[in-house]
Amino acid sequence: NAFEWVGLTDLLEPSVCLLHYQANGSLPASCDCRAAAPLAMPRFNHGVERRDHEALPAHLQAALDEHTAVDAQLFAAGLRLLLGRLRRVEEATGASLLAC
Repeated sequence: NAFEWVGLTDLLEPSVCLLHYQANGSLPASCDCRAAAPLAMPRFNHGVERRDHEALPAHLQAALDEHTAVDAQLFAAGLRLLLGRLRRVEEATGASLLAC
């Protein structure tokens, strides 16, 4: 058996739940946002402080946007796939995967 899986770190918990569903045909109760203890994965920043991109000068923002244009397109395509697959799992299981 084989399947295709798309996950995003921005939606880590729903991505992991989709992987579990695709691999096992079932969904752990903790994947449902209405669960008493919804799934919460640890977050690692490796000691790097998160910064607001709006604080960067306009020319630097433009250069970064140009440099990451393909990344943004790939992310958008992955997000569309992931959201569509999560919606299908929600419909099939009655669970709420995106409301957390």
